[in-house]
Amino acid sequence: MAESERGICAILPGDSDDALLAELHTLFPSARHEPADALFQQRVRQVVAAINTRDVLLSLPLDIQGTAFQQQVWQALCAIPCGETVSYQQLAADYRQTHGGTRGRQRVRRE
Repeated sequence: MAESERGICAILPGDSDDALLAELHTLFPSARHEPADALFQQRVRQVVAAINTRDVLLSLPLDIQGTAFQQQVWQALCAIPCGETVSYQQLAADYRQTHGGTRGRQRVRRE
């Protein structure tokens, strides 16, 4: 798990600390690796508990980075209730319905 000044910016699965640190360096090349303080360790425990049981609701600061579209997808993913699944096809259909999916299919008539 990685955290910026604004909040959690990465949660990566894995067993090898070296591999995870290498992946974090790839994602955030200018980031500094610092020892985990007590608050960060508590947040890690909360995330692990939420992964292991569906009854844990998280309210942690997040630093969601990405394009406007990626952030909209993230918001849609966050709206999926815990324990439910949604296919990418359904997520895309919901997005098109909400955001006017016909725009990409409109053709300009040339004369």
